[in-house]
Order: sequence, then structure tokens, then C-alpha cells
Amino acid sequence: MTTSNQKLYLLDYGAGNVRSLLNAVEKLGHSIEYIASASDFAKADKIIFPGVGAFGYAMKALNEKG
Repeated sequence: MTTSNQKLYLLDYGAGNVRSLLNAVEKLGHSIEYIASASDFAKADKIIFPGVGAFGYAMKALNEKG
């Protein structure tokens, strides 16, 4: 059961421990979906962007994915 009607999305670009993050979010009662395309950004109420401490790597990975 989700605790809110907001849509949570995860931007997975290969950084961080995503499975652990998903488990924590689900334990808090939220469901989460992956951002699979640019159009998913408009659907999201909240976006989880893991691993932003490695900003250079994040930008490189996102650019490579288009």
C-alpha cells in the first residue's frame, strides 16, 4: 500500500546500489518506477537520482544513453 498518490521514478544510469534503494523506498510504503525514456520525466512527481556525488560520471552515463 502506498502512502501517497505521487508517482516516484528512479533514474538508473548505472551508479549506486539501486536494489538497496528500491528496497528502502518500498519498505516506506511507496512504489517506484524506472525512467525508461525522456517522456517519463513528465509523468514523475518525484525523481530519485542516485549517486549524484559522482556528477561527472552521471552526466557521462546519461549522455551515452541519449
